[in-house]
Amino acid sequence: MDTLVKTCALLEEQMDPRVKEFFLMDSPLHIIGIVAGYLIFSTWLGPALMQNRKPYNLDRLLQAYDLLQVLLCAIFVVSTSLLVINGNMTLVCSMLGSETDYWTLAVLKHHWYYFLFKFFDMFDTVFFVLRKKNNHISFLHMYHHAGMFVLSWAFMAFAPGAQTALTGLVNSFVHMWMYGYYFVASSGPKYSKYLKYKIHITQLQMIQFVIIFVQAVIPFTRDCNFSKPAALLIMTQALTFLYLFGKFYVRTYMTKGTLNRNKTT
Repeated sequence: MDTLVKTCALLEEQMDPRVKEFFLMDSPLHIIGIVAGYLIFSTWLGPALMQNRKPYNLDRLLQAYDLLQVLLCAIFVVSTSLLVINGNMTLVCSMLGSETDYWTLAVLKHHWYYFLFKFFDMFDTVFFVLRKKNNHISFLHMYHHAGMFVLSWAFMAFAPGAQTALTGLVNSFVHMWMYGYYFVASSGPKYSKYLKYKIHITQLQMIQFVIIFVQAVIPFTRDCNFSKPAALLIMTQALTFLYLFGKFYVRTYMTKGTLNRNKTT
């Protein structure tokens, strides 16, 4: 525990001081605690509590949740796009300086909003547990949710800017369509004809990782204002997610030859 506290203290010294005023951003200890709680609840505590209980019927709640996700993602995509355009920012080789002007603080706020969205996304797993859909809680599912939550915190803390904002912009665009699909899929049998589009949602998810990877390569090809270690981390994670989603795609759509109508990520 002492080593953990010391490591967190060292990380706090390297953080952008402007982000520490935002909720949950002042220390990595918060993130470690939340992720640990998420993993414990998802893999052990939640299933144990539900073992002798009937699955909850959360249909109405899930519809409201999916619709809210669509609205939040749409608002975030539009507001972030306007921020980049009106602030005359570039999505390549761009990292915030030490300024505290309106545009700089606006970028930080959008980083924080995206970070909160990734926390909100983890309720996907909570709903699976409460509905006793434990077979949907795969390694890909948990790695995706926990990983994106940690990365969204890390990039705001250590490498905020338009370069890393692209990840939030692209990912939110994909999630807008993904949760829209989930909302339609849960709206009743008369909408079942739209379920065939699940394959395109997965394709869209993989395309986003290609875009993010290509953007992260650029700082290595020119002299620009962006952290190369941060770019390397983005590249590594983009390839990891692309590999995991690729395996899911082959197993679900090519091996079986059928559409999987369940949520998986």
